[in-house]
Amino acid sequence: MAPHKRRTLTALGAGVALLAVLGWILWDDRVPRRLAVVVPNQVYRGAWQSPKALRHLITSHHIRTIMTLTAISVDDPKYVAQKPVVDATGLTWVIVPMRGSTATPAQLEEAADLIADPARRPVFFHCVGGHHRSNLVQMAYRIRHEGWDADQAWEEVRAFPWTRPEADADQRDRALINAFAATQRAKARLVAGRATP
Repeated sequence: MAPHKRRTLTALGAGVALLAVLGWILWDDRVPRRLAVVVPNQVYRGAWQSPKALRHLITSHHIRTIMTLTAISVDDPKYVAQKPVVDATGLTWVIVPMRGSTATPAQLEEAADLIADPARRPVFFHCVGGHHRSNLVQMAYRIRHEGWDADQAWEEVRAFPWTRPEADADQRDRALINAFAATQRAKARLVAGRATP
């Protein structure tokens, strides 16, 4: 092949690659990350969203409450980017300050109760990556408010493509939700015992 044809093909290939990358960046900025439906038309979960994706999510799903599952500073760039979107839409924004990729039983109860509140729905809850804390809260909601056991709840989140059941962090999530389920069962037995004359 002649050198000028090779250069032309190389330049054309580089241009196509550049357009593909730019297209992906623009598309990615508008498409919600790791969005999943927990309860159709009522409960959604995902990762931290770009402002454009968040606006689209709020509009298309008529979101009334956003629950952020992270301890975040008002100076954090993610907070700074999300706040104008929330303020402009008049939504309720609740922050359950979970640290790292884990949660306490009290935080799981609080988040599950917020999701279950009909006055807050439709609700969108998210952590940063849409993985560990979001998985934990989804499982806690299923256990605390829908009567699922830990295995059923685990199987549901295990099906997400980002869950890695063999990974240590996901095994810690499973152990935490097993303990949460056991605590919820014990609380339910205690309440039932008090109700029995």
